[in-house]
Amino acid sequence: MISLEEFKRVRVRSFKEVYALVDEKMRSITDKSVGARRLVGDEKIRRVLTAKLRVSCETVREELERVEEAVSLVKSMGEFYAKLFELYTRLDLDALLGKLRRSRRLVGRIEEDYASRLRSAGTRREAVASFREGLGRCLSLYKRLNRDVVRVKQGVAELAKMPSVKGDYVVVIAGMPQVGKSTLLSKLTRAKPEIGMFPFTTKTIIVGHWESEYGTVVFVDTPGILDRPVDEMNEIELKAVYAVKYLADAAIYVFDANPNSYYSLEQQLKTYSTVRSLLGDKPVIAVLNKVDVLREDELEKLARELGEKIPGELVRVSALKELNLDYLKKVVLEKLTAGKRPP
Repeated sequence: MISLEEFKRVRVRSFKEVYALVDEKMRSITDKSVGARRLVGDEKIRRVLTAKLRVSCETVREELERVEEAVSLVKSMGEFYAKLFELYTRLDLDALLGKLRRSRRLVGRIEEDYASRLRSAGTRREAVASFREGLGRCLSLYKRLNRDVVRVKQGVAELAKMPSVKGDYVVVIAGMPQVGKSTLLSKLTRAKPEIGMFPFTTKTIIVGHWESEYGTVVFVDTPGILDRPVDEMNEIELKAVYAVKYLADAAIYVFDANPNSYYSLEQQLKTYSTVRSLLGDKPVIAVLNKVDVLREDELEKLARELGEKIPGELVRVSALKELNLDYLKKVVLEKLTAGKRPP
């Protein structure tokens, strides 16, 4: 899998940019540059027009290869990035690769066909007509793909903005909106996410790193997931789903202890079940956040109720007050390393 740094160097051109590039290259071609200075009449015209046709088709073919390379690189980055790219661009990457390859081959055939027509043109008028037709067909292939190309260009720019999820372990922090995921990330790591007062403040993926005795643990703060089937989720929620499904070695699922939470305990439990199903047999650490807002008897009652419905330990914390976070880190490491010794 390539790094995001490599991906940032990918260049994709729109049809307008390719048209300008082709025009620039054709203008640089003269009878002298193609060895036609001593030729005269129609022969000189044919030589110059053939050179212009070839450089135009070669440029279009090279730019199609650039788009193809960009799409292939996205696929090679792993399923998480490929899914995000498809989500943003609304493109089927495999289908697009097929179209790009067919168009590239067709450009080659157009080049050879019209170069042959130019060589056999009996008059200057025939030569110019063949050149214009060949050039038009070549450029129109790229123009027909321009909508997809622009989406690829935009998708490349969006992925290039993403933080690197590079470390020894990846832990996704999941839960419903406004349960304290971003605050928890900021306290567990050096990350400084935007923390707001409304659901879906986190609309993208935010990353923080913790250097543990077992190596670098990457914590990924995700947008909130609502209580509904995956196929009914919006783009913001799907980013969280993809992170849980394709990035995580483990997940922290955050329950909100605040009785005035936006979402009921039943809704939070349903979303917890969704996260568990996405992770398969990977560990999910259940965390009860904002415990500082409850009286002791209220906290015990809520913990008992949750304990009856979720497997394993329920770790009680207050991210805002930084209560019990060292213990949470210990539990995270135990789940991730499962008996391994520190390096």
